[in-house]
Amino acid sequence: MGRRGRVAWGPVLLLLVLSPVCAEYLAAYDSTTGDAVALVAGLIVLAPLYGAPALLIREAARRYGLGWTGVLLLALAFGVLQAGLVDQSLFALEYHGIAVWHDMVRGTWLGPLGTSAYDVQNFVGGHVVYSIAAPIAVAEGLAARSGRDRTTWCGRIGLGVAALTWIAAALLVWADERSQQAQPVAPARLLGAAVVVVALVVTAVLLRRRARRAPVDAPAPRWWVVVLVSLALALVNQTLSTTWAGTLGATAALVVGAVLLHRCSRRTGWGPRQAVAVAAGVLLARGGFAFTYDPLTGDVGTGRKAGARRRGAGAGARRLRARGAASGRRAICVWDARVMPHELRALPLALPLLAAVAFAGALWWLHRRAALTPLRVAVGAVAAVYVAGIVANTVLPITFGSAVDPPPWTVFVNAVPLVNTEPADDLQNVLVFVPLGALLPLVSRTGSASRVLGLGFALSLSMELVRLLNAVTGHGGHVADVNDLLANTVGAPLGYALFRGALLVPVLRRPADRATWPAAPEPLRLSGTAAR
Repeated sequence: MGRRGRVAWGPVLLLLVLSPVCAEYLAAYDSTTGDAVALVAGLIVLAPLYGAPALLIREAARRYGLGWTGVLLLALAFGVLQAGLVDQSLFALEYHGIAVWHDMVRGTWLGPLGTSAYDVQNFVGGHVVYSIAAPIAVAEGLAARSGRDRTTWCGRIGLGVAALTWIAAALLVWADERSQQAQPVAPARLLGAAVVVVALVVTAVLLRRRARRAPVDAPAPRWWVVVLVSLALALVNQTLSTTWAGTLGATAALVVGAVLLHRCSRRTGWGPRQAVAVAAGVLLARGGFAFTYDPLTGDVGTGRKAGARRRGAGAGARRLRARGAASGRRAICVWDARVMPHELRALPLALPLLAAVAFAGALWWLHRRAALTPLRVAVGAVAAVYVAGIVANTVLPITFGSAVDPPPWTVFVNAVPLVNTEPADDLQNVLVFVPLGALLPLVSRTGSASRVLGLGFALSLSMELVRLLNAVTGHGGHVADVNDLLANTVGAPLGYALFRGALLVPVLRRPADRATWPAAPEPLRLSGTAAR
Protein backbone atom coordinates (compact mmCIF):
# COMPACT_ATOMS: atom_id res chain seq x y z
CA MET A 1 0.00 0.00 0.00
CA GLY A 2 1.21 3.48 -0.82
CA ARG A 3 1.42 6.42 1.52
CA ARG A 4 -1.69 7.21 3.48
CA GLY A 5 -4.01 9.49 1.52
CA ARG A 6 -2.15 9.08 -1.73
CA VAL A 7 -4.44 8.67 -4.76
CA ALA A 8 -3.86 5.92 -7.33
CA TRP A 9 -4.85 8.19 -10.18
CA GLY A 10 -4.74 5.61 -12.93
CA PRO A 11 -7.30 3.15 -11.49
CA VAL A 12 -9.43 5.97 -10.05
CA LEU A 13 -9.74 7.85 -13.34
CA LEU A 14 -10.33 4.61 -15.21
CA LEU A 15 -13.21 3.70 -12.91
CA LEU A 16 -14.70 7.22 -13.07
CA VAL A 17 -14.83 7.02 -16.86
CA LEU A 18 -15.56 3.31 -17.26
CA SER A 19 -18.67 3.36 -15.08
CA PRO A 20 -20.69 5.78 -17.25
CA VAL A 21 -19.37 4.15 -20.41
CA CYS A 22 -20.63 0.73 -19.30
CA ALA A 23 -23.87 2.08 -17.83
CA GLU A 24 -24.82 4.44 -20.64
CA TYR A 25 -22.64 4.68 -23.70
CA LEU A 26 -22.55 0.98 -24.62
CA ALA A 27 -26.34 1.01 -24.97
CA ALA A 28 -26.12 3.27 -28.07
CA TYR A 29 -29.75 4.30 -27.84
CA ASP A 30 -29.89 7.90 -29.12
CA SER A 31 -28.76 10.02 -32.06
CA THR A 32 -25.55 11.23 -30.39
CA THR A 33 -23.93 7.82 -30.78
CA GLY A 34 -20.48 8.35 -32.25
CA ASP A 35 -20.46 12.08 -31.44
CA ALA A 36 -17.14 12.38 -29.58
CA VAL A 37 -17.84 15.92 -28.36
CA ALA A 38 -21.19 14.95 -26.84
CA LEU A 39 -19.72 11.85 -25.26
CA VAL A 40 -16.88 13.73 -23.57
CA ALA A 41 -19.21 16.53 -22.45
CA GLY A 42 -21.60 14.02 -20.95
CA LEU A 43 -18.89 12.78 -18.60
CA ILE A 44 -19.10 16.09 -16.71
CA VAL A 45 -22.35 14.86 -15.20
CA LEU A 46 -22.11 11.10 -15.69
CA ALA A 47 -18.67 10.57 -14.12
CA PRO A 48 -19.85 11.96 -10.75
CA LEU A 49 -23.27 10.33 -11.11
CA TYR A 50 -21.97 6.80 -11.81
CA GLY A 51 -18.19 6.79 -11.39
CA ALA A 52 -18.11 8.41 -7.95
CA PRO A 53 -20.48 5.90 -6.29
CA ALA A 54 -18.64 3.05 -8.02
CA LEU A 55 -15.41 4.31 -6.46
CA LEU A 56 -17.03 4.68 -3.03
CA ILE A 57 -18.49 1.17 -3.18
CA ARG A 58 -15.20 -0.31 -4.29
CA GLU A 59 -13.25 1.42 -1.53
CA ALA A 60 -15.77 0.45 1.17
CA ALA A 61 -15.79 -3.20 0.07
CA ARG A 62 -12.00 -3.49 -0.06
CA ARG A 63 -11.26 -1.52 3.12
CA TYR A 64 -13.70 -3.44 5.26
CA GLY A 65 -13.38 -6.89 3.66
CA LEU A 66 -16.89 -7.12 2.27
CA GLY A 67 -15.84 -9.16 -0.75
CA TRP A 68 -17.80 -9.39 -3.97
CA THR A 69 -20.97 -10.18 -2.06
CA GLY A 70 -20.68 -6.79 -0.37
CA VAL A 71 -19.99 -5.09 -3.72
CA LEU A 72 -23.18 -6.58 -5.20
CA LEU A 73 -25.31 -5.63 -2.18
CA LEU A 74 -24.00 -2.06 -2.12
CA ALA A 75 -24.49 -1.83 -5.89
CA LEU A 76 -28.06 -3.02 -5.39
CA ALA A 77 -28.57 -0.27 -2.83
CA PHE A 78 -27.20 2.27 -5.31
CA GLY A 79 -29.59 1.00 -8.00
CA VAL A 80 -32.62 1.46 -5.76
CA LEU A 81 -31.36 4.89 -4.68
CA GLN A 82 -30.71 6.07 -8.24
CA ALA A 83 -33.87 4.75 -9.89
CA GLY A 84 -36.19 5.16 -6.89
CA LEU A 85 -35.12 8.42 -5.22
CA VAL A 86 -32.92 10.38 -7.64
CA ASP A 87 -34.50 10.11 -11.10
CA GLN A 88 -37.61 8.32 -9.74
CA SER A 89 -38.13 6.49 -13.03
CA LEU A 90 -38.82 3.34 -11.03
CA PHE A 91 -42.24 4.72 -10.07
CA ALA A 92 -43.17 6.29 -13.42
CA LEU A 93 -46.13 4.95 -15.37
CA GLU A 94 -45.36 7.56 -18.05
CA TYR A 95 -41.89 9.01 -18.56
CA HIS A 96 -41.12 12.18 -20.50
CA GLY A 97 -43.52 11.41 -23.33
CA ILE A 98 -41.80 8.17 -24.35
CA ALA A 99 -44.54 6.41 -26.30
CA VAL A 100 -43.54 2.86 -25.39
CA TRP A 101 -43.03 3.43 -21.67
CA HIS A 102 -46.57 2.52 -20.66
CA ASP A 103 -46.45 -0.69 -22.70
CA MET A 104 -43.11 -1.53 -21.11
CA VAL A 105 -44.35 -1.41 -17.54
CA ARG A 106 -48.01 -2.39 -17.70
CA GLY A 107 -47.44 -6.13 -18.14
CA THR A 108 -45.92 -6.53 -14.64
CA TRP A 109 -47.35 -3.46 -12.93
CA LEU A 110 -47.62 -3.79 -9.14
CA GLY A 111 -50.37 -1.35 -8.22
CA PRO A 112 -49.85 -1.07 -4.44
CA LEU A 113 -46.10 -0.53 -4.87
CA GLY A 114 -46.46 1.88 -7.78
CA THR A 115 -43.83 0.17 -9.91
CA SER A 116 -43.42 -2.78 -12.24
CA ALA A 117 -41.51 -5.96 -11.54
CA TYR A 118 -39.80 -5.64 -14.91
CA ASP A 119 -38.52 -2.15 -14.12
CA VAL A 120 -37.17 -3.32 -10.77
CA GLN A 121 -35.09 -6.15 -12.23
CA ASN A 122 -34.09 -4.20 -15.32
CA PHE A 123 -33.28 -0.76 -13.93
CA VAL A 124 -31.91 -1.84 -10.57
CA GLY A 125 -30.23 -4.95 -11.97
CA GLY A 126 -28.73 -2.84 -14.75
CA HIS A 127 -27.17 -0.49 -12.22
CA VAL A 128 -25.73 -3.44 -10.28
CA VAL A 129 -24.08 -5.01 -13.31
CA TYR A 130 -23.20 -2.15 -15.65
CA SER A 131 -22.87 0.90 -13.40
CA ILE A 132 -20.93 -0.71 -10.55
CA ALA A 133 -19.79 -4.35 -10.68
CA ALA A 134 -18.45 -4.63 -14.24
CA PRO A 135 -16.47 -1.35 -14.14
CA ILE A 136 -14.93 -2.28 -10.78
CA ALA A 137 -13.90 -5.71 -12.08
CA VAL A 138 -12.25 -4.25 -15.19
CA ALA A 139 -10.51 -1.44 -13.30
CA GLU A 140 -9.15 -3.81 -10.65
CA GLY A 141 -8.03 -6.32 -13.25
CA LEU A 142 -6.09 -3.72 -15.24
CA ALA A 143 -4.62 -2.27 -12.06
CA ALA A 144 -3.37 -5.71 -11.02
CA ARG A 145 -1.88 -6.34 -14.44
CA SER A 146 0.03 -3.05 -14.34
CA GLY A 147 1.36 -3.78 -10.85
CA ARG A 148 -0.56 -0.87 -9.31
CA ASP A 149 -3.13 -2.92 -7.46
CA ARG A 150 -3.53 -2.18 -3.77
CA THR A 151 -6.24 -2.35 -1.15
CA THR A 152 -7.14 1.33 -1.25
CA TRP A 153 -6.95 3.70 -4.19
CA CYS A 154 -7.53 7.00 -2.41
CA GLY A 155 -7.60 8.49 1.08
CA ARG A 156 -10.32 10.14 3.09
CA ILE A 157 -10.02 13.46 1.28
CA GLY A 158 -10.42 11.80 -2.10
CA LEU A 159 -13.42 9.83 -0.87
CA GLY A 160 -14.95 13.00 0.52
CA VAL A 161 -14.55 14.77 -2.81
CA ALA A 162 -16.10 11.80 -4.62
CA ALA A 163 -19.06 11.79 -2.23
CA LEU A 164 -19.65 15.55 -2.63
CA THR A 165 -19.53 15.43 -6.43
CA TRP A 166 -21.92 12.49 -6.44
CA ILE A 167 -24.38 14.34 -4.20
CA ALA A 168 -24.15 17.43 -6.42
CA ALA A 169 -24.80 15.46 -9.61
CA ALA A 170 -27.66 13.54 -7.98
CA LEU A 171 -29.29 16.76 -6.75
CA LEU A 172 -28.98 18.25 -10.23
CA VAL A 173 -30.76 15.27 -11.76
CA TRP A 174 -33.36 15.20 -8.98
CA ALA A 175 -34.17 18.90 -9.39
CA ASP A 176 -34.49 18.57 -13.15
CA GLU A 177 -36.75 15.58 -12.67
CA ARG A 178 -39.00 17.34 -10.18
CA SER A 179 -39.42 20.29 -12.52
CA GLN A 180 -40.89 18.02 -15.20
CA GLN A 181 -43.05 15.69 -13.12
CA ALA A 182 -46.76 16.03 -13.84
CA GLN A 183 -47.53 14.37 -10.51
CA PRO A 184 -45.02 13.90 -7.67
CA VAL A 185 -44.27 10.39 -6.47
CA ALA A 186 -46.13 9.45 -3.31
CA PRO A 187 -43.98 10.05 -0.19
CA ALA A 188 -44.75 6.53 1.08
CA ARG A 189 -43.12 5.01 -2.00
CA LEU A 190 -40.04 7.19 -1.64
CA LEU A 191 -39.82 6.24 2.03
CA GLY A 192 -40.11 2.57 1.11
CA ALA A 193 -37.25 2.90 -1.37
CA ALA A 194 -35.12 4.62 1.29
CA VAL A 195 -35.81 1.81 3.75
CA VAL A 196 -34.73 -0.77 1.15
CA VAL A 197 -31.49 1.16 0.55
CA VAL A 198 -30.67 1.23 4.25
CA ALA A 199 -31.55 -2.46 4.65
CA LEU A 200 -29.23 -3.45 1.81
CA VAL A 201 -26.33 -1.44 3.23
CA VAL A 202 -26.85 -2.95 6.69
CA THR A 203 -27.01 -6.45 5.17
CA ALA A 204 -23.71 -5.88 3.37
CA VAL A 205 -22.09 -4.87 6.67
CA LEU A 206 -23.61 -7.78 8.60
CA LEU A 207 -22.31 -10.25 6.01
CA ARG A 208 -18.79 -8.95 6.54
CA ARG A 209 -17.81 -11.95 8.66
CA ARG A 210 -19.04 -14.38 6.01
CA ALA A 211 -17.01 -12.53 3.38
CA ARG A 212 -13.92 -12.90 5.57
CA ARG A 213 -14.22 -16.66 5.94
CA ALA A 214 -11.25 -18.73 4.86
CA PRO A 215 -11.08 -19.26 1.10
CA VAL A 216 -12.23 -22.58 -0.32
CA ASP A 217 -9.28 -24.70 -1.38
CA ALA A 218 -10.46 -25.37 -4.93
CA PRO A 219 -9.33 -24.25 -8.38
CA ALA A 220 -11.20 -21.38 -9.98
CA PRO A 221 -12.85 -21.95 -13.37
CA ARG A 222 -10.79 -21.09 -16.43
CA TRP A 223 -11.18 -17.55 -17.69
CA TRP A 224 -12.76 -18.55 -21.02
CA VAL A 225 -15.37 -20.63 -19.20
CA VAL A 226 -16.18 -17.59 -17.06
CA VAL A 227 -16.55 -15.42 -20.17
CA LEU A 228 -18.92 -17.88 -21.86
CA VAL A 229 -21.09 -18.35 -18.77
CA SER A 230 -21.22 -14.61 -18.13
CA LEU A 231 -22.06 -13.90 -21.76
CA ALA A 232 -24.82 -16.51 -21.80
CA LEU A 233 -26.47 -15.23 -18.62
CA ALA A 234 -26.23 -11.63 -19.81
CA LEU A 235 -27.82 -12.49 -23.15
CA VAL A 236 -30.67 -14.27 -21.37
CA ASN A 237 -31.21 -11.19 -19.20
CA GLN A 238 -31.02 -8.85 -22.20
CA THR A 239 -33.33 -10.66 -24.58
CA LEU A 240 -36.28 -11.88 -22.50
CA SER A 241 -39.54 -9.99 -22.93
CA THR A 242 -41.32 -7.70 -20.47
CA THR A 243 -44.01 -10.24 -19.58
CA TRP A 244 -44.04 -11.97 -16.22
CA ALA A 245 -42.38 -15.04 -17.74
CA GLY A 246 -39.64 -12.90 -19.25
CA THR A 247 -39.19 -10.89 -16.07
CA LEU A 248 -38.83 -14.00 -13.93
CA GLY A 249 -36.39 -15.51 -16.42
CA ALA A 250 -34.28 -12.35 -16.53
CA THR A 251 -34.29 -12.15 -12.73
CA ALA A 252 -33.26 -15.79 -12.50
CA ALA A 253 -30.29 -15.07 -14.78
CA LEU A 254 -29.18 -12.27 -12.45
CA VAL A 255 -29.59 -14.43 -9.35
CA VAL A 256 -27.70 -17.35 -10.88
CA GLY A 257 -24.88 -15.02 -11.88
CA ALA A 258 -24.69 -13.51 -8.39
CA VAL A 259 -24.64 -16.94 -6.72
CA LEU A 260 -21.93 -18.23 -9.05
CA LEU A 261 -19.85 -15.11 -8.46
CA HIS A 262 -20.22 -15.47 -4.69
CA ARG A 263 -19.19 -19.12 -4.69
CA CYS A 264 -16.38 -18.94 -7.23
CA SER A 265 -14.82 -15.74 -5.86
CA ARG A 266 -14.15 -17.57 -2.56
CA ARG A 267 -11.92 -20.14 -4.25
CA THR A 268 -8.18 -19.83 -3.80
CA GLY A 269 -7.58 -19.71 -7.54
CA TRP A 270 -9.93 -16.78 -8.13
CA GLY A 271 -8.15 -13.61 -9.17
CA PRO A 272 -8.39 -10.44 -11.27
CA ARG A 273 -8.35 -12.43 -14.52
CA GLN A 274 -11.58 -14.24 -13.62
CA ALA A 275 -13.21 -10.99 -12.42
CA VAL A 276 -12.36 -9.28 -15.72
CA ALA A 277 -13.72 -12.33 -17.56
CA VAL A 278 -17.08 -11.88 -15.82
CA ALA A 279 -17.17 -8.22 -16.85
CA ALA A 280 -16.08 -9.04 -20.39
CA GLY A 281 -19.00 -11.41 -20.86
CA VAL A 282 -21.70 -8.98 -19.71
CA LEU A 283 -20.19 -6.03 -21.58
CA LEU A 284 -19.91 -8.02 -24.81
CA ALA A 285 -23.59 -8.88 -24.46
CA ARG A 286 -24.55 -5.25 -23.79
CA GLY A 287 -22.49 -3.79 -26.62
CA GLY A 288 -23.42 -6.48 -29.11
CA PHE A 289 -27.12 -6.30 -28.27
CA ALA A 290 -27.17 -2.59 -29.14
CA PHE A 291 -26.78 -3.55 -32.81
CA THR A 292 -30.15 -5.34 -32.77
CA TYR A 293 -32.53 -2.47 -31.95
CA ASP A 294 -33.40 0.97 -33.21
CA PRO A 295 -32.38 3.97 -31.06
CA LEU A 296 -34.84 5.55 -28.67
CA THR A 297 -34.34 8.95 -30.30
CA GLY A 298 -32.91 9.84 -33.68
CA ASP A 299 -31.42 7.56 -36.31
CA VAL A 300 -28.19 5.70 -35.60
CA GLY A 301 -26.83 3.29 -38.18
CA THR A 302 -24.71 0.22 -37.62
CA GLY A 303 -21.62 2.03 -38.83
CA ARG A 304 -21.94 4.76 -36.24
CA LYS A 305 -22.55 2.22 -33.51
CA ALA A 306 -19.46 0.27 -34.57
CA GLY A 307 -17.41 3.47 -34.66
CA ALA A 308 -18.56 4.33 -31.18
CA ARG A 309 -17.52 0.87 -29.97
CA ARG A 310 -14.03 1.42 -31.37
CA ARG A 311 -13.78 4.62 -29.36
CA GLY A 312 -15.04 2.86 -26.25
CA ALA A 313 -18.40 4.64 -26.20
CA GLY A 314 -21.76 4.02 -27.68
CA ALA A 315 -24.21 6.85 -27.07
CA GLY A 316 -24.45 10.53 -26.18
CA ALA A 317 -25.13 12.22 -22.91
CA ARG A 318 -28.18 14.36 -23.24
CA ARG A 319 -30.50 15.39 -20.44
CA LEU A 320 -32.52 12.15 -20.48
CA ARG A 321 -29.35 10.14 -19.98
CA ALA A 322 -28.25 12.28 -17.06
CA ARG A 323 -31.37 11.19 -15.24
CA GLY A 324 -29.74 7.82 -14.82
CA ALA A 325 -32.54 5.74 -16.24
CA ALA A 326 -30.53 4.19 -19.00
CA SER A 327 -29.01 1.37 -17.04
CA GLY A 328 -32.34 -0.21 -17.96
CA ARG A 329 -32.63 1.40 -21.38
CA ARG A 330 -32.62 -1.98 -23.03
CA ALA A 331 -36.24 -2.40 -21.90
CA ILE A 332 -37.32 0.72 -23.76
CA CYS A 333 -35.67 -0.42 -26.95
CA VAL A 334 -37.23 -3.87 -26.66
CA TRP A 335 -40.68 -2.52 -26.00
CA ASP A 336 -40.32 -0.11 -28.88
CA ALA A 337 -40.06 -3.29 -30.87
CA ARG A 338 -43.06 -4.71 -29.03
CA VAL A 339 -45.21 -1.98 -30.51
CA MET A 340 -43.61 -2.56 -33.92
CA PRO A 341 -42.31 -6.16 -33.98
CA HIS A 342 -39.03 -6.85 -35.74
CA GLU A 343 -36.56 -9.68 -36.00
CA LEU A 344 -33.18 -9.82 -34.36
CA ARG A 345 -30.86 -9.01 -37.25
CA ALA A 346 -28.09 -11.26 -35.96
CA LEU A 347 -28.00 -14.19 -38.39
CA PRO A 348 -25.11 -12.83 -40.52
CA LEU A 349 -23.09 -12.26 -37.33
CA ALA A 350 -24.25 -15.28 -35.35
CA LEU A 351 -23.30 -17.98 -37.84
CA PRO A 352 -19.61 -17.02 -38.25
CA LEU A 353 -19.26 -16.30 -34.54
CA LEU A 354 -20.75 -19.62 -33.45
CA ALA A 355 -18.69 -21.50 -36.03
CA ALA A 356 -15.50 -19.76 -34.93
CA VAL A 357 -16.11 -20.54 -31.25
CA ALA A 358 -16.91 -24.19 -31.99
CA PHE A 359 -13.87 -24.56 -34.27
CA ALA A 360 -11.58 -23.00 -31.66
CA GLY A 361 -12.90 -25.46 -29.10
CA ALA A 362 -12.24 -28.36 -31.47
CA LEU A 363 -8.66 -27.23 -32.12
CA TRP A 364 -8.03 -26.83 -28.39
CA TRP A 365 -9.38 -30.34 -27.70
CA LEU A 366 -7.19 -31.90 -30.39
CA HIS A 367 -4.16 -29.92 -29.30
CA ARG A 368 -4.50 -31.08 -25.69
CA ARG A 369 -4.38 -34.67 -26.93
CA ALA A 370 -1.53 -34.13 -29.40
CA ALA A 371 -3.87 -35.21 -32.20
CA LEU A 372 -3.75 -32.24 -34.57
CA THR A 373 -3.70 -33.53 -38.14
CA PRO A 374 -5.04 -31.93 -41.34
CA LEU A 375 -7.86 -34.45 -41.72
CA ARG A 376 -8.98 -34.10 -38.09
CA VAL A 377 -8.86 -30.32 -38.37
CA ALA A 378 -11.00 -30.55 -41.52
CA VAL A 379 -13.54 -32.70 -39.65
CA GLY A 380 -13.50 -30.15 -36.83
CA ALA A 381 -14.19 -27.32 -39.28
CA VAL A 382 -17.14 -29.17 -40.81
CA ALA A 383 -18.50 -30.06 -37.38
CA ALA A 384 -18.16 -26.44 -36.21
CA VAL A 385 -20.08 -25.09 -39.20
CA TYR A 386 -22.73 -27.78 -38.72
CA VAL A 387 -23.16 -27.03 -35.02
CA ALA A 388 -23.40 -23.30 -35.73
CA GLY A 389 -26.05 -23.93 -38.36
CA ILE A 390 -28.09 -26.16 -36.04
CA VAL A 391 -27.98 -23.61 -33.20
CA ALA A 392 -28.81 -20.68 -35.46
CA ASN A 393 -31.67 -22.58 -37.09
CA THR A 394 -33.05 -23.40 -33.66
CA VAL A 395 -33.00 -19.99 -31.99
CA LEU A 396 -33.15 -17.62 -34.98
CA PRO A 397 -34.93 -15.61 -36.07
CA ILE A 398 -35.73 -14.10 -32.69
CA THR A 399 -38.62 -11.63 -32.83
CA PHE A 400 -38.63 -8.81 -30.32
CA GLY A 401 -42.10 -7.63 -29.63
CA SER A 402 -45.50 -8.94 -30.54
CA ALA A 403 -48.97 -7.65 -31.10
CA VAL A 404 -50.66 -5.79 -28.28
CA ASP A 405 -52.67 -8.97 -27.62
CA PRO A 406 -50.26 -11.78 -28.54
CA PRO A 407 -51.67 -15.25 -29.27
CA PRO A 408 -51.30 -18.01 -26.64
CA TRP A 409 -48.13 -20.04 -26.79
CA THR A 410 -50.08 -23.17 -27.68
CA VAL A 411 -50.41 -21.97 -31.26
CA PHE A 412 -46.65 -22.50 -31.58
CA VAL A 413 -46.94 -26.25 -30.85
CA ASN A 414 -47.94 -29.07 -33.19
CA ALA A 415 -48.10 -32.29 -31.17
CA VAL A 416 -50.04 -34.44 -33.67
CA PRO A 417 -47.85 -36.52 -36.00
CA LEU A 418 -48.38 -36.33 -39.77
CA VAL A 419 -50.69 -33.32 -39.46
CA ASN A 420 -49.95 -29.87 -40.89
CA THR A 421 -46.82 -31.06 -42.66
CA GLU A 422 -45.52 -31.21 -46.20
CA PRO A 423 -43.40 -34.00 -47.75
CA ALA A 424 -40.78 -31.47 -48.87
CA ASP A 425 -40.42 -30.17 -45.30
CA ASP A 426 -40.12 -33.70 -43.92
CA LEU A 427 -37.43 -34.59 -46.45
CA GLN A 428 -35.52 -31.44 -45.59
CA ASN A 429 -35.64 -32.26 -41.87
CA VAL A 430 -34.37 -35.76 -42.57
CA LEU A 431 -31.46 -34.42 -44.63
CA VAL A 432 -30.54 -31.87 -41.95
CA PHE A 433 -29.61 -34.66 -39.53
CA VAL A 434 -27.80 -36.89 -42.05
CA PRO A 435 -24.47 -35.04 -41.40
CA LEU A 436 -24.93 -35.64 -37.68
CA GLY A 437 -25.01 -39.40 -38.23
CA ALA A 438 -21.80 -39.21 -40.25
CA LEU A 439 -19.96 -36.86 -37.89
CA LEU A 440 -20.70 -38.70 -34.64
CA PRO A 441 -18.48 -41.75 -35.37
CA LEU A 442 -15.68 -39.42 -36.52
CA VAL A 443 -15.60 -37.11 -33.49
CA SER A 444 -16.88 -39.37 -30.71
CA ARG A 445 -16.19 -42.92 -31.97
CA THR A 446 -19.88 -43.73 -31.69
CA GLY A 447 -20.10 -47.31 -32.92
CA SER A 448 -23.76 -48.34 -32.96
CA ALA A 449 -26.83 -47.26 -34.89
CA SER A 450 -28.97 -47.36 -31.73
CA ARG A 451 -26.72 -44.85 -29.99
CA VAL A 452 -26.78 -42.54 -33.01
CA LEU A 453 -30.56 -42.86 -33.05
CA GLY A 454 -30.75 -41.90 -29.36
CA LEU A 455 -28.40 -38.95 -29.74
CA GLY A 456 -30.29 -37.70 -32.78
CA PHE A 457 -33.58 -37.94 -30.91
CA ALA A 458 -32.15 -36.12 -27.86
CA LEU A 459 -30.71 -33.30 -29.98
CA SER A 460 -33.90 -32.84 -31.98
CA LEU A 461 -36.02 -32.89 -28.83
CA SER A 462 -33.78 -30.23 -27.30
CA MET A 463 -34.19 -28.07 -30.42
CA GLU A 464 -37.98 -28.29 -30.27
CA LEU A 465 -38.02 -27.47 -26.54
CA VAL A 466 -35.87 -24.39 -27.16
CA ARG A 467 -38.27 -23.29 -29.88
CA LEU A 468 -41.16 -23.77 -27.48
CA LEU A 469 -39.33 -21.72 -24.84
CA ASN A 470 -38.88 -18.96 -27.42
CA ALA A 471 -42.62 -18.99 -28.02
CA VAL A 472 -43.48 -18.92 -24.30
CA THR A 473 -41.21 -15.94 -23.66
CA GLY A 474 -42.66 -14.02 -26.57
CA HIS A 475 -39.81 -14.33 -29.09
CA GLY A 476 -41.03 -17.36 -31.04
CA GLY A 477 -39.86 -17.56 -34.61
CA HIS A 478 -40.55 -21.30 -35.11
CA VAL A 479 -43.19 -23.88 -34.24
CA ALA A 480 -42.27 -26.80 -31.99
CA ASP A 481 -43.36 -29.62 -34.28
CA VAL A 482 -43.44 -33.34 -33.56
CA ASN A 483 -43.03 -33.99 -37.30
CA ASP A 484 -39.66 -32.24 -37.21
CA LEU A 485 -38.67 -34.43 -34.26
CA LEU A 486 -39.57 -37.62 -36.11
CA ALA A 487 -37.87 -36.59 -39.36
CA ASN A 488 -34.67 -35.50 -37.59
CA THR A 489 -34.57 -38.77 -35.66
CA VAL A 490 -34.73 -40.72 -38.92
CA GLY A 491 -31.99 -38.58 -40.51
CA ALA A 492 -29.30 -39.32 -37.92
CA PRO A 493 -29.17 -43.15 -38.29
CA LEU A 494 -29.50 -42.72 -42.07
CA GLY A 495 -26.33 -40.66 -42.07
CA TYR A 496 -24.62 -43.25 -39.89
CA ALA A 497 -25.62 -46.03 -42.31
CA LEU A 498 -24.22 -44.04 -45.25
CA PHE A 499 -20.98 -43.51 -43.34
CA ARG A 500 -20.62 -47.21 -42.51
CA GLY A 501 -21.38 -48.08 -46.11
CA ALA A 502 -18.66 -45.71 -47.33
CA LEU A 503 -16.13 -47.54 -45.13
CA LEU A 504 -16.70 -50.67 -47.21
CA VAL A 505 -14.86 -48.92 -50.04
CA PRO A 506 -11.13 -49.59 -49.42
CA VAL A 507 -9.96 -46.27 -50.83
CA LEU A 508 -12.09 -44.40 -48.26
CA ARG A 509 -11.37 -46.55 -45.22
CA ARG A 510 -7.82 -45.30 -44.52
CA PRO A 511 -8.60 -41.55 -44.77
CA ALA A 512 -11.61 -42.11 -42.50
CA ASP A 513 -9.37 -43.80 -39.91
CA ARG A 514 -6.95 -40.86 -40.04
CA ALA A 515 -9.78 -38.35 -39.72
CA THR A 516 -11.32 -40.06 -36.66
CA TRP A 517 -10.65 -38.22 -33.42
CA PRO A 518 -8.97 -40.01 -30.51
CA ALA A 519 -11.21 -41.27 -27.76
CA ALA A 520 -11.52 -39.13 -24.65
CA PRO A 521 -9.43 -40.50 -21.78
CA GLU A 522 -11.42 -42.55 -19.30
CA PRO A 523 -11.35 -41.56 -15.61
CA LEU A 524 -8.85 -43.46 -13.48
CA ARG A 525 -10.47 -46.26 -11.52
CA LEU A 526 -8.97 -48.31 -8.72
CA SER A 527 -9.12 -52.03 -9.24
CA GLY A 528 -10.64 -54.18 -6.56
CA THR A 529 -7.22 -55.47 -5.48
CA ALA A 530 -5.65 -52.02 -5.32
CA ALA A 531 -8.58 -50.65 -3.39
CA ARG A 532 -8.09 -53.23 -0.73
